[in-house]
Amino acid sequence: MEKWIPYEKINIGHGYVIEEVKFTHGELSISLEKDALRKEILFSDIYGYKYTNESRVIDRLSKIPAEILRKNQIFLVEESAYKNEYEYQSSGTRPVHNVQHFILLDNIDNIVEILTVSVPLIKQNKS
Repeated sequence: MEKWIPYEKINIGHGYVIEEVKFTHGELSISLEKDALRKEILFSDIYGYKYTNESRVIDRLSKIPAEILRKNQIFLVEESAYKNEYEYQSSGTRPVHNVQHFILLDNIDNIVEILTVSVPLIKQNKS
């Protein structure tokens, strides 16, 4: 069973909405906005990503304790079904031993799942 761990190296805060998800040259940029504050989360060395809304993963979300979901909007996933599926589907063409599975949620239940071998970075700007 998947285990979601709040990723404490980046605390996004609450109330942010995903405004844009952009993938270019192996880098994923996720723009979040709340009032006049804009944050950008950058992931490089992407193996894969999925962007969806809650209705596609409502069963998974219902199994995550509310106190965990309140701690942060970005999580590191252990025992990841997505990572296991990627490993199976790639048939060993890319090494996955260093791949990490991150999940980023927003305030209106949009979800981005990211497989990467690097840690995310955050940029904060005023709109």
